[in-house]
Amino acid sequence: MPSYQDIYVRDNFGDTGVFPSTGVPYMSPDIIPLQSGTLSVEQAISTYGGPDQGKHILNPGLNNIYIRAKNLQPGGTETGTASLYFAKTSLVMLPDTWRNNQLLTSAGQSSVSFVNASGSTNLNPNDIALSSPAFFWSSVPDPTWSHCLVAIVNTPNTVVTIPARFASNAAYVQWVQNNPAVAWRNIIIVPNGQANVIKNVEFSNQDSVPHYFYFSLTARNCPLNTAVTMQCTHQSCPINWNGTIPAPDPNGNQIIGFQNSVPAGFLSGSLAMSATAPSGQTFPRGMTLDLMAYQVPASQLFDELDEIERDVVRHYEVTEDHLVKGLAKDGGGKMLIKLGQVNFVVPA
Repeated sequence: MPSYQDIYVRDNFGDTGVFPSTGVPYMSPDIIPLQSGTLSVEQAISTYGGPDQGKHILNPGLNNIYIRAKNLQPGGTETGTASLYFAKTSLVMLPDTWRNNQLLTSAGQSSVSFVNASGSTNLNPNDIALSSPAFFWSSVPDPTWSHCLVAIVNTPNTVVTIPARFASNAAYVQWVQNNPAVAWRNIIIVPNGQANVIKNVEFSNQDSVPHYFYFSLTARNCPLNTAVTMQCTHQSCPINWNGTIPAPDPNGNQIIGFQNSVPAGFLSGSLAMSATAPSGQTFPRGMTLDLMAYQVPASQLFDELDEIERDVVRHYEVTEDHLVKGLAKDGGGKMLIKLGQVNFVVPA
């Protein structure tokens, strides 16, 4: 796989600039909401390897949001700018839901330059840089929803074009994985001590045919028998599912989920997820809930998939009760297209 040679933002902590990226592409640690706090370039450099510095968005309240980047241009200096967008948290975040929702700085700037540790906008090879000034958000449009953030990096050598639409779900996934200059943050911070999480997450199917989706929830460090419900009240795609968090498997994962048909051209669905700890318990520090959506291709024969589907499909281990337990070894398992993921985190 080729390695990117320009200014890039990471999809996750393991992202080194190789593309298509591996791992979860919706957990960018380089999109950093800090509420009323501020971040220096020195702090951005010292925490580049972790831990994640991001906080949950306050509404109402002051939210300073920074974009961190690294210059992988091997020779000479490079300049770049960052732009930031928002959308309702979604498992399939299509561009028409966010391309017109741009965040600005307090001075009204929509595009902000990166600066390195010396304050220069000319970034040397391997420089870690920070957008300056921060983007500013004080009024979230719908306080009943969590919102995800999308960062775009433009340089003289790389100008990102945001598509108006995609021909298929698979084409959207391919665009996400092949753009090191684009990063998503679908991380929802859950305050410590809570016993209940209720969030709305959007999902869609822009294909011209219906598909079965797997909705998979993987918990870690979650109280045993936490009650989970997922519901969609849209008449064309009704969902009313209940489950409980099981004991962890040998890898520490507590996995539940279900399969549901999603009709063709279904572009506006809300999946309401509720997780409630057993009576007398609260969610502990370090707990995570990862909600994922996978599309089942029309065929399980690789040669019958179109070119884009063959590029993004992966083999997953799936149990008889529709639990997606991770990538399968040696090409076995079921072929699925991972559409998106939302991460609920109780900071450690």
